[in-house]
Amino acid sequence: MTTPTPTSATPLTPITCTRQILNNTGSEFTVEIKMSKGNISGFAKLQETLPVGCTATVVQAGSASFTFAEQKAKFVWVNIPT
Repeated sequence: MTTPTPTSATPLTPITCTRQILNNTGSEFTVEIKMSKGNISGFAKLQETLPVGCTATVVQAGSASFTFAEQKAKFVWVNIPT
């Protein structure tokens, strides 16, 4: 039997996201997502589900990998920036 070793981990702060939606042409929109991640580090994923018929392309992803499949826009970081 193994006994867990207590750690003094720093409590994680909540992650928050805000969106600003701009109407570009009537049927095309730009969505700016700002994320506040507090002291979170390492792997992270932000996923947005879009209505059927909508598509997404990335304008700026920084160090994230961006994919859009099955109505889901995903940003994935192996190591989220500090």
